[in-house]
Formats: sequence, C-alpha cells, structure tokens
Amino acid sequence: MKDSVRGGLLVSVILVALVFYYFIWIYQPPDMASPNDDPSVVAGGINYLDETPEIPDRTPVSIGDPAPDFMFYTIEGEQIRLSDYIGQKNVVLDFWATWCGPCRLEMPLLRDFYTLYSDRVEIIAVTSEPKNKVREIAQFIDGEEINFKIMHDASGGIQGIYPTRGIPYLVFIDTNGIAVREHTGYDPNLPSELIELFGLE
Repeated sequence: MKDSVRGGLLVSVILVALVFYYFIWIYQPPDMASPNDDPSVVAGGINYLDETPEIPDRTPVSIGDPAPDFMFYTIEGEQIRLSDYIGQKNVVLDFWATWCGPCRLEMPLLRDFYTLYSDRVEIIAVTSEPKNKVREIAQFIDGEEINFKIMHDASGGIQGIYPTRGIPYLVFIDTNGIAVREHTGYDPNLPSELIELFGLE
C-alpha cells in the first residue's frame, strides 16, 4: 500500500516537473504585439501610428476658401503636406473607412481615375479608424490594388478640419489650393464629374 502511494506521489512529482519544464523552457506564448509593432506601419522608418498630424490652422474647411493645410505620413511612411501640391495638381481629399460599404465601392473608381490622371490630380484618402484596424486597412488597400496615397490618422486630427457629414466625404481642391466643392456619399459618376470639374478633357 505504502509502495503504491509512494509510486503515485513520484508520478505526480514527475508530471509537475514536466509541466514546469514545458512552460518555462519550451512554451512560447502567442504574439501579443500591439498594432504599433506591425512592420506595415514602420515603412520608411516612420511608425505613423505614433505620430499626429501637423496642422498650422485648425479652422474647418469652407468651400470657396483655401483648403486647410496639414502634414502627415502615408501608410508607406511618406511625408505629405497638402500645400506641396498647390500650383502643381488638383487634389481630391477622400475621407473613408473599411467598415463603410459605399467607401469600399468608391475606392476602385478613384483607383481607375487616378491611373489615368495622376499627372494632374492627386488623391489623398484619410481614414480615422482606431489603431487596431491597421491590418484590415492594409489588407483592403492591397486587395483592391489602391495606387493613391492613404493616410491612417487614428488621432482624427485631419478630420477635425475637414468635418465629415457622413462618409465617403470628399473635398475637391483646385491647383490654387481652393476648396471648390465637397461631396458626401457614393456616386458612380464621380470620375466623369471630376473630369468636368478640373477640366481634364
């Protein structure tokens, strides 16, 4: 009887030792890295999720007036300042989100338009989704082969000077830097309207 008890205790001790050994020396916990550690947000040496937009004047946009300037980074780590395009190109600012069905429909329209007119029009698409959406944003952009500039401004700073009235929300800026028109919602005729507005024909 005593031998069986001793044997049982010995087996228990061995099992405990094996479990201890497994968790200390073998077991690797799941990767709990934050979105900020994702290599997709440190392109060009810039982790854009740790940055906030540089906004010289926080006066909200008014159609007919100069478009409020800002500086921020694209998801590829490229520094973009809106005013860099004044005198160079027309600009389309597009406020969107991955959870927005109409926004997802609009993106391919803008992609195809940009393919044809990137020499005269710059498109900057801004999403204010939370930091933990970084992978969803990257997957959508890659899946749709989006070829224009994407900014993930989790701070919502840019949206603060271009207050959306629903998304997709677009602001059209001419080569003089004037916000000439705004548009809310999905419009399948958007490319032809941009061609007419900016005189691209």
